[in-house]
Amino acid sequence: MATGSLTLTDGTLVEIKGTEEGVAKILALYNASLHPTAVTRKKRGKVAGGKGKQGANKPQPKEGLQTRVEELIGAGFFKQAKTPLDVVAKLLTKGFKHSRPTVSTALIRLVKTGKLDRHWNDETKRWNYINL
Repeated sequence: MATGSLTLTDGTLVEIKGTEEGVAKILALYNASLHPTAVTRKKRGKVAGGKGKQGANKPQPKEGLQTRVEELIGAGFFKQAKTPLDVVAKLLTKGFKHSRPTVSTALIRLVKTGKLDRHWNDETKRWNYINL
């Protein structure tokens, strides 16, 4: 049976008895709690909480396409009927590049949640989206 002792920050002496592995684990945990800024590594050399090589330099987006389209709804962009291509062009002026199929998917999801309505335009043979 192995033994060990710890002196806590308030001066209390704690004696530990158990297997060598158990005592070593408790001492390691206690030392890690005293030095929380120490870098711990996971398997394959990745830093804990890191993303590894993939996406290490990419900033994570705070908002997605659907949120951007909802902001357009709030700004009154959909007071008149718009096609998916109109939405793509508007987002491009704001610096966001999205494809028409991706925008169409976001628009359909907003129709399903009731935030937009869509109507078929017989002249253009396309769906138009509007916020009524």
